[in-house]
Amino acid sequence: MLKRTVSIFLCLLVLQFSGILVVQAGNSPVSPFKDVNTKHWAFKEIEYVTSKNFMAKSSTNTFSPNSTISRADAVTTIARSLNLDKATKFKPKFVDVDTNSTYYNALSQLAERGAVKDGTNFNPNSQITRAQFVTILAAAFEIEVDDVNKKAFKDLSKNYWAKNSIESLADLGIIGGVDGINFAPERKVSRAQMAIFICRALEFKAKVNNNEIIYDYLSKEYLDTKQYSDKWAQEVISLVNKERAKAKLPALVEDKRLCQIAVVKAQDFIKHDYFNHLSKFYGQPWDLAAVFDYQFTSFGENIAKNFYTPQSVLTAWMNSPSHKENILRSHYTNIGVGIRESKDGTMYWVQMFASK
Repeated sequence: MLKRTVSIFLCLLVLQFSGILVVQAGNSPVSPFKDVNTKHWAFKEIEYVTSKNFMAKSSTNTFSPNSTISRADAVTTIARSLNLDKATKFKPKFVDVDTNSTYYNALSQLAERGAVKDGTNFNPNSQITRAQFVTILAAAFEIEVDDVNKKAFKDLSKNYWAKNSIESLADLGIIGGVDGINFAPERKVSRAQMAIFICRALEFKAKVNNNEIIYDYLSKEYLDTKQYSDKWAQEVISLVNKERAKAKLPALVEDKRLCQIAVVKAQDFIKHDYFNHLSKFYGQPWDLAAVFDYQFTSFGENIAKNFYTPQSVLTAWMNSPSHKENILRSHYTNIGVGIRESKDGTMYWVQMFASK
């Protein structure tokens, strides 16, 4: 029987410088729409967006799933899904927009945020294309758009104006093509398609808000940052603060962003097959933090592997003078813990400290 090698490492640097949405249909076997039955490919999403008043159904209880939508309706739906359909002091420059129109507040909010380009004409009554809708959706939901994407469409030229937005959202599964190889960027968006796109964007937003994914500015992709065990991570933080209390030191604040970065480091061990403070991909721990735009004035890291309970790893760290010193540094204010398990069963632990 092979005996696992228990390993722990320390790293310290002090720098002195300034819920996921689940779209569900109702329990009723009868559709509330005369023109959308419960077996329709977008029924759940249509029911959701209408129940939340993101999109309206007609007074005759029809939805018109195949009808195309105007640019005014598109910005209204996007703004409502983000709770932005409200008054703002920002005044867009559009000369073809009536300030008394029902979509004016939504348009003003999105123009203020740069999701809609402010200019002379908005063309509110024009039917919106798939490319136009995707670019507004990406900006409104603050989705990172880049030029490094796995998904590609045959009908998007290299210099097509919305290529990066389309491919970035396709990589995330928020949008898709029309036949597997083409996107049809100039085709008009249907009401059913908009319901689908909105719900998928909301699911994505929920993952970001729940700290389940994070954008990696180095690899240009969103990374999964779910813990191996949230309970274990919480327990490690609790044990650290108990040790700090014994030493009459203030408790460290659990930092969700720092926890995500710690998970990235733990996963990086597995992905690049190493175990060291110096990452083959990110560099030093503080370099890794900088990749994710994490701000700090001092930074430290403890790492460990082949421990299988929070208490055992914390005990090992406390029995090591250098690791203990990190845990009990008085100037640290924040803590993040990341835990991941490799396919061979090795458990990786990362403890990150920062002063804010």
